[in-house]
Amino acid sequence: MTLVDETEVLAVYKAISPVLLLLWIRNYDLISLSKGPVVICCILMTMLFFLILYCPQLEAPIYYWQATAGFPIIINHRTFLGVSMFVMYLKSYVAFVFIIAYYFYVVFSGIHRNILTFIYLFFICFAFSVSGTRSTMLLPIFIFIIVGYVTGANKKYAKYILYPIIFIIGIAFIVLLIALISDTGEASNAVKYGHIPSYIQLFEEHPEYILIGQGPGAYMYSEGFNKVVFKTEWTYLELLRNYGLFSLIIIGVFAKPLITMWKYRRDAFCKCMFFAYLSYLLIAGTNPLLLSSTGMIVLLMAYSYEESITSLDVNKQQK
Repeated sequence: MTLVDETEVLAVYKAISPVLLLLWIRNYDLISLSKGPVVICCILMTMLFFLILYCPQLEAPIYYWQATAGFPIIINHRTFLGVSMFVMYLKSYVAFVFIIAYYFYVVFSGIHRNILTFIYLFFICFAFSVSGTRSTMLLPIFIFIIVGYVTGANKKYAKYILYPIIFIIGIAFIVLLIALISDTGEASNAVKYGHIPSYIQLFEEHPEYILIGQGPGAYMYSEGFNKVVFKTEWTYLELLRNYGLFSLIIIGVFAKPLITMWKYRRDAFCKCMFFAYLSYLLIAGTNPLLLSSTGMIVLLMAYSYEESITSLDVNKQQK
């Protein structure tokens, strides 16, 4: 008999309920509507970060105050590559991926660029740089490399100035990424790698789970936590464990906008949005961010943008 966490089952259904908004998504440009709230969030988080940094005595009361709200803000001290640092971030940071790509695109392309664009981008990048998770800390660097490369393709100085800079930053990014991933002294790495043998053993003992799944909220033993758990951070393995072959349909729902964006990749902005969304799906692979409220926000934004580019193409054809 499989043990099931009923609270987790209800939480999953509650988290994915916004997917119903896809029925009305064609009426809204969510990327444009999200720019203001994202900038405001990053400015407020930057201000709060420096407030705690210069008044450390405020850290404890702020921590316990937001703990009563279910930890929407994570405040912690972490060590990366032997360097200890104070970190703070919103759980929904990764949902800002389209907005990061948008502002980098504006800066590189020069379209609607002004001093406020640089200010907004500074606050966004700073908020991500002190977020304390490898994925969100490195995300702006990845987007910078991609957008810089895509927008610089038709510029005269790209070959001699922009591309060498992007190449150097890209090499540094890869070296840093490999160092962070292989940092066995970092607690979360040890836990994540510890989950994998447990999945292998589970599927060997119960191959039927690959077909029909174990069900959402079902428990399994994990060597990473050294206890029985109902969820790990390996999202796509969790989908397979919980839903079996039905997980392919779930992945297909998330992948559909990605396929459409790739179809229209000749447009530079669309190509940037493609890599922004792809980066989110990759990050979601090692974080529980797919079937969650954050995942639904990103999914709605992706479908909103897909609708905008397809409807624009239809209008062009009609003319």
